[in-house]
Amino acid sequence: MRATRLDGKDTNSRAGHEVRWGEARGYLAGGVTFPDNVTLLAIRMRATDNLSQRSSRLINCIVTRKLPVWSADSGWSMPVPTRSIAWAFADILRASYGAKLPDARIDLSALAQLDQVWAGRGDQFDGVFDQQVTVWEALTRVARCGRAVPFLQGGIVRLVRDEARLLPVALFSPRNIVKNSLKIQYVMPGEETADAVTVEFFSSRTWKPDEVTVSLPGSSSTNPAKLRLFGCTTESHAVREGLYLAAANRYRRRIITLRTELEGLIPTYGDLIAIAHDMPSWGAGGEIVAWDADTHTATLSEPVAFVDGQEHVMALRRRDGGVSGPHAVMPGSDAQQVVFADLPDIPIETGLSAERTHFAFGVAEQWSLLARVIAVRPRGEQVEITCVAEHPAVHSADSSALQI
Repeated sequence: MRATRLDGKDTNSRAGHEVRWGEARGYLAGGVTFPDNVTLLAIRMRATDNLSQRSSRLINCIVTRKLPVWSADSGWSMPVPTRSIAWAFADILRASYGAKLPDARIDLSALAQLDQVWAGRGDQFDGVFDQQVTVWEALTRVARCGRAVPFLQGGIVRLVRDEARLLPVALFSPRNIVKNSLKIQYVMPGEETADAVTVEFFSSRTWKPDEVTVSLPGSSSTNPAKLRLFGCTTESHAVREGLYLAAANRYRRRIITLRTELEGLIPTYGDLIAIAHDMPSWGAGGEIVAWDADTHTATLSEPVAFVDGQEHVMALRRRDGGVSGPHAVMPGSDAQQVVFADLPDIPIETGLSAERTHFAFGVAEQWSLLARVIAVRPRGEQVEITCVAEHPAVHSADSSALQI
């Protein structure tokens, strides 16, 4: 302990002196150990009248976290400075203060691919967890910064981002949709429907909470929905996510539910599927009952109609349930025959040894409805799939003209 007398020494027994405590110093015997994954900060403060117990704890730092980074070639690295969404997500799953999962239960290859996407877009996660939350809530917050959603499949934690996809993973038509199971729900906008999005974020420029309101062209912005984007620290990132949400709210208004057999387990959450059905005029579907490889002529189980002056295509279902094509086709000798412009890249099944090849037929981009899967539910020997009709404007909204 050290104390300082502020005036001269006076030996008179009636004299008084002012003594102020100056400093205290302690020494710990032996080595000191701290928990892993803890950053220590040594602070030296001048003891003045402005230093109180409260102000001594108000310390702000501009820091970048250090986390291991994974690659398919070298595996995990030593902790390095990173603002990546992917590796913050992985750290929550692997760390002793998180889920404590082994690598085998994390889809690391998907995280590595998404990390490249986010790095190219400039999407980062700069959040600070200073309150206790569940692991799943923490994962959801991190993923939301990258327009992604975590989900559990087969004991493996996966992450799927809502992004543009061109190739459906499965084809469904009246041949593999349970009869009378196709349902379409139209979500109609009303007076309370949000026409803009206000995104709340923590600004790295002012170090204070901030917000930005965005809307699509043609919106009045009179009834904005609010979103708190935890971990976002730049206005440009907030604008991109706000425009995406505004576009999803405007264009994703059709919810489709159907039942199929076990092939309904092929798609998973976030996958793109193709639905061909004559009831809502989403192309035409059926089976190929005969195939002439020399003339590229297919005989169909159902008649199809060609429109003069329009380009027609036909998509085929692969053996694994995937989609081949669509391929350009021309009319055959009758309404149940079509001629392929080029030889399809899959074997055409027409016999009894395997299920016949399914087809979807239509004009150019209208050969089917493309939908994004939002739920897959087993129902006994059947599987119920719920999906939302996809629209390309959802994924291009953040690159269009902005209203801020």
